[in-house]
Amino acid sequence: MKLILFSLIFTLCSFFVVSADKKKTENEYKQILISEHRAVLKDFSELPDIKQAIIDENNKFDGLVKVIQLDSTWQINRALQKTLIHNSIAQVLMKLVQDPNYNFTEIMLLNNLGSIVAAYPRTSDYWQGDEDKFQQPIILNGDYSGTTKWDQSTKTYSFFYCILIKDKKNNIIGVLVAGLDVSKEYLKNSQ
Repeated sequence: MKLILFSLIFTLCSFFVVSADKKKTENEYKQILISEHRAVLKDFSELPDIKQAIIDENNKFDGLVKVIQLDSTWQINRALQKTLIHNSIAQVLMKLVQDPNYNFTEIMLLNNLGSIVAAYPRTSDYWQGDEDKFQQPIILNGDYSGTTKWDQSTKTYSFFYCILIKDKKNNIIGVLVAGLDVSKEYLKNSQ
């Protein structure tokens, strides 16, 4: 009986140690990815043309009513999709996502209401303002790293790394959101 009890305790302890090690490894890979991608994202978010594009988009809206209306038609509104997925900023985002030197799964530039200024690839929603990837950088007044999970839209085990964007007067004007593929980094380092 003591042997069975000892075996059960040992098994449970081993499970918690493995779980803790797995979580530690996951966080270590997240930190590696952040350190490898932060500079390019930060540099991009600081470009005057990027900030101006966000400000121009911010000036189009008085509030959320129009944003929500556009979001409700996003899936069928090909003209709006084309404007935001094929503009010059989105073309730069596409090159970053497709660059084999990076682990980007998707990148989106959001205005101060959480609607898309530019994105690659096409997102499932126009309005991202109800999601942590938009809200948390504002709450934290800085960078935010989301939870690692399976992303059905990009078919990757990934997390969002988000950078708050401010104007010269330190006003929040938008958020740059990048999906980072953890599985790719994990496979590269486990071989």
